[in-house]
Amino acid sequence: MESVVVEVVLALMAAAAVVYALKLRGENARFVAVSHQLEEAQAGRDSAQRDLTTAATELARVESKLEETERHAAAERERLEAENSELRRDQTAAGDRSTQLVADIAELQTRNEAQRANLEEQKRQLADAEKRLGDTFKALSQDALKSNNDQFLTLAAQKQEATLKPVFEKLKGVKAALDDLESKRTNAYAELRTQVGSLTQAHATLQAETHNLVGALKHGSTRGRWGELQLRRVVELAGMLERCDFDTQHSVSSEDGGLRPDLVVHLPGGKTIVVDAKVPMNAYLEAMEEDDEKRRSEALGRHAQHLRNHIKQLSSKAYWRQFENSAELVVMFLPGESLLSAALHQDPSLIEAGADKRVILATPTTLIGLLRAVNYGWSQQKLAKNAQLISQLGGDLYDALAVMTGHVRKMGGSLKSAVDHYNSLVGSAERRVAPKARRLLECGVPVRKEVGDLDVIDATTRQVTLRELEESTDEVLPELVGVDDADSRFQDFAEAEDLPQVPREGLAKQVDEARTPIRLSSIPPSGW
Repeated sequence: MESVVVEVVLALMAAAAVVYALKLRGENARFVAVSHQLEEAQAGRDSAQRDLTTAATELARVESKLEETERHAAAERERLEAENSELRRDQTAAGDRSTQLVADIAELQTRNEAQRANLEEQKRQLADAEKRLGDTFKALSQDALKSNNDQFLTLAAQKQEATLKPVFEKLKGVKAALDDLESKRTNAYAELRTQVGSLTQAHATLQAETHNLVGALKHGSTRGRWGELQLRRVVELAGMLERCDFDTQHSVSSEDGGLRPDLVVHLPGGKTIVVDAKVPMNAYLEAMEEDDEKRRSEALGRHAQHLRNHIKQLSSKAYWRQFENSAELVVMFLPGESLLSAALHQDPSLIEAGADKRVILATPTTLIGLLRAVNYGWSQQKLAKNAQLISQLGGDLYDALAVMTGHVRKMGGSLKSAVDHYNSLVGSAERRVAPKARRLLECGVPVRKEVGDLDVIDATTRQVTLRELEESTDEVLPELVGVDDADSRFQDFAEAEDLPQVPREGLAKQVDEARTPIRLSSIPPSGW
C-alpha cells in the first residue's frame, strides 16, 4: 500500500517537473501532451485511492474476523483446560483404583493357592476312602449276593408276572379289536367292490351316452335342432316370446334364394333384429377328444376358422337389406358358452372381425341380456302409451266436469227463480187473499178446516266447493311421480312410434288440470 502512495507521489512530482519544463520552453504541444499525461497520472491516482480504500475495507474485515477467531480460540482453550483438569482427576482416581485392584488380585491369588492345596489334600483323602469303601463293598456284596440271590429271583418273577398280566389282558383286547376291525374291513371292501362295479357300469353307460350324444351332435340336423331349442329357451328366460318371431313365422326371398332366420326380435318403433343360430361342433368335439396338446390346439384353430367362415356367410346374406326396418346388423347365436370361449382363446380377433362385418357374436348369457334390454324398451313404450291414455282421460274428465258445471249453474238459476215466484205468491196471498178470507169468517161462513199461514222462504243457494268431486279425482288420478320425465320420455317414444302427439302443454299440465278442484264460483249467491 505504501509503494502505491510512493508511486503516486513520484508521478505527481514528475508531472510537476514536466509542466515546469514546458512552461520554460513554451512549447504548447508538449504542454498538451504533458497535460494528458497529468490527467492519466490523476486517473492512476484515483485508481490507486480506490484500491487503497478497498484494501482498507478488506483489512478491517480480516481484523474483525481475526478478533472473532481469537475469541473462539480463547473459549475453546478454556473448555480444553476444563476437560484436561477433569481428565487429570479421572486419571488420579483410576490410578488409585488400579493400585487397589492389584492388591486385591494378589490377595485372591494367595487364597487360590491355599484352596488348590486344600483341594489336592481332599482328593487324596477321597481316593483313600474310595479304596477302603470298595474293598468293604466287595466283601459285603459277595455275602449279600449269595444270601439274597434266590429271594431276588423269586421276587423278580412275581413282580414280572404282576407287571405283565395287565399287558396280556390289553393284548387280548387288542386282538379282539383287530379281529373285529378285520371283519369290518372285509365287509367294507366287499361293499366298496360292489360300489366300484356299479360306478364302473354307470361310467360305461355315461360314456356310451356321451358317445351317442357326440355322434348325434356331429349330424347337422341334430345340431340345428339343439341350437333352435337353446334359442327358444333363451327367449323364454328373457320373457320375450310375445315380441319374437321364430323361423316358422318369418321368411323372405332374395336373389340367392329364400332367407329364413331362426329368430326375428321386434324392437319398439317397428325396428327388428335378426338372430341366426349356428352350431359349429365338429372341430370343437375333435379338440375335446384329443389328449395331445398340439393336436388339440390345431382342432381349436379349425373351430375358430369355422366361426370366422360363418361370420362371412351371415355378412354376405345381409339380412338388414331383406327385412324392412331391420337394424344394420345380425346376431349369430352360439348355444354354448364354451363354443365361443374356445374360439376366442385361439383367435381373440373374432369379435372385432364380426363387428366389422355387422355380425354380433352372442351366447345364451349375452343374448339374454340383449333381449332383456329390448323388453325394458317395450315396457317403457307401454308406460308412455299409458301416460298418453291418462292424459286423454284427464282431458275428457275435465271437459265433462265443465259441462256438468254449466248444468249445475242452470239448475241454480232455476231454483232461485222458483224461490222468487214462491215468495211473490205468498206476498200476494197475504195482501189480497188472506183479508178476504178473514172477512168471510167474520160473516159467519161455516168452514171445515182452517187455512194455515204461508211462510216466506228466505233460504238462498250457497257457493259450493265440490269436495267429494275433488276427492274422487284424487282417487282416479293419483300423484304421478316424475311426470315431467314421463312426458319427455313419452314424446320420444311418440316420435319413434308415430303416435298422436300430446298437446304442447305437456302431460304434466294436463294431469294437473284434471286434478284441479272444481269450484262453482260463477254461480250467483242467490242461486240454487
